[in-house]
Amino acid sequence: MKAKHWSEWFLGAGLVLLSISHWFPFGIHILALLGAFAHFTLLLSVGIIAISLVFRAHVMMVSGIIATALSGALVIPHFLPNGYSREADFTIGHYNLWHHNPTPELAFQTIEANTTDVFTVQEMNASWAELTDSIFVQTHPYTVEVPMDECCYGIGLFSKFPIVSYKVLDLEETPVIIAQLLIQNRTVTIISLHTRPPAFPNETERRNSQLETV
Repeated sequence: MKAKHWSEWFLGAGLVLLSISHWFPFGIHILALLGAFAHFTLLLSVGIIAISLVFRAHVMMVSGIIATALSGALVIPHFLPNGYSREADFTIGHYNLWHHNPTPELAFQTIEANTTDVFTVQEMNASWAELTDSIFVQTHPYTVEVPMDECCYGIGLFSKFPIVSYKVLDLEETPVIIAQLLIQNRTVTIISLHTRPPAFPNETERRNSQLETV
């Protein structure tokens, strides 16, 4: 019983700490990587609660409830209605299309159907230039495109509003677009960047550096 008691505390504490790490990765590579999978932690936490009810494991149940609240607060808002006002000055979209997308024309048609005023594209393949020109030349005539032959950091900015100025910077060997748009007599700055993924310790440091610079 004592071993079971301590194992329950140990697993419960581990689950709670895992959920907390999604909020505060402390710059640690593995925690930053796990933070991308908060939805799995949410499912795990709900499962732990169900198992705890069956076996009357009170410590695990409390741990599961705490972990569910922490991970759910990160995940659930993504499934709620966005609630933006239809009276907004402009709408903006941000799309990662995957560099090796086998049907980029379908992706661009879907973007066009969303009718956002300004949008950015990540992982833009150099072979898509003709597609973007033909699909968006009438609806979004103001563009900044930095496509790439190799995966995965090509980017593009497409706008219905005039782009009064822009620059493309090299940030940790990654392009970033900084553009000023004229929207209803106001200048709005748009920054488009596909950060490095926190898949390895050195890439985590580069990603964090990119975000700090922006």
